[in-house]
Amino acid sequence: MELVENVSNYVNKKIESITKLVSKKDTGALCEIEVGRTTKHHKNGDIFRAEIKIQTLGQVLYASAEKDDIYAAIDEAKDEIKEELLKFKTKKTTLDKKSGAKVKNTLKNIK
Repeated sequence: MELVENVSNYVNKKIESITKLVSKKDTGALCEIEVGRTTKHHKNGDIFRAEIKIQTLGQVLYASAEKDDIYAAIDEAKDEIKEELLKFKTKKTTLDKKSGAKVKNTLKNIK
């Protein structure tokens, strides 16, 4: 399937909204997006697939969606990857806080 300009612009607009969730410290973050039409599917008509893979801070996050509308597939995959990024960010923050608390308690016990 040939990527038309309005689909490309739509993908860029949607991905731009989740770039805030990627750490600014990670200058090597990589986002791969694949959008296409599936073939030989059990459903009738055109079925579109959107896949998003983000590599950030040593983690690989992945989301995919299949819908009968290309824009709906992109939206669903974006929502799914956004949830994954939020979980990753929350998990990392929690681990950092726990580590800091352990160091603080260790320093208190040294006195």
